[in-house]
Amino acid sequence: MTTEGSDERDAAGAAVETWLGDATRPVDEVLAALGDEWSPSLLRGVTSAPAFVIEAGTVRRRGEDEPFEPPTDVSTTRGVLCGRSWPALVMAIPASEATGSVTVNARVGAALGVLPGDERHFDAGDGELRLRWHSPHHRQPELSGLAAASPEAVTDDLLIVRLDRRAPMAAVEVLGAEASPDVIELAGLLGLDVATMAVDLAEALDVHGDQAAAALRRRGDRRLAEVVAGATWR
Repeated sequence: MTTEGSDERDAAGAAVETWLGDATRPVDEVLAALGDEWSPSLLRGVTSAPAFVIEAGTVRRRGEDEPFEPPTDVSTTRGVLCGRSWPALVMAIPASEATGSVTVNARVGAALGVLPGDERHFDAGDGELRLRWHSPHHRQPELSGLAAASPEAVTDDLLIVRLDRRAPMAAVEVLGAEASPDVIELAGLLGLDVATMAVDLAEALDVHGDQAAAALRRRGDRRLAEVVAGATWR
């Protein structure tokens, strides 16, 4: 998302707040009242952002006594891995989507301590990654800087991004479309200890034993599932 788009979203959010005041109104009324200036898709996106509360087809401004607290559990979040004891949160992002800013799940932001209005910077060696949640008028945070940190990636590659949970450090590695890492290489990609990786994966996906690959398939992470299933386990 570009800066211009971010400014537009914030302007639309401010317009909705002004129009609503302290009232609770049907979402359709918001679309009808402000639709000449803003697109329906933009208005729907804004009204479902943290600045507002939607209940049974109505929308109102979020009160000061209603803190926005997204879940931090990412066990069912597609493309994301992070167990309770993991040193980093790991994301699998198609290289084809990483040329600009990548919108990530709200749970990712919450798990890394980034809420609306916050941002964190991560040193990725060859570049810097920035995780930013622009404002309460944005539903999700964005991650930028991936292209600079992984210039060798090609369109059909998968980027494995590790964001340290406690320090401003990150790593971006490329998983080629035809790559079949063994268990040691997989542990390196995920930033885990090879001796405990099977247990760590099961914990992160909230499954038992050797069900990690099946769990990844269920949530749509087919490439990750192939890699996990294909690794030679000790």
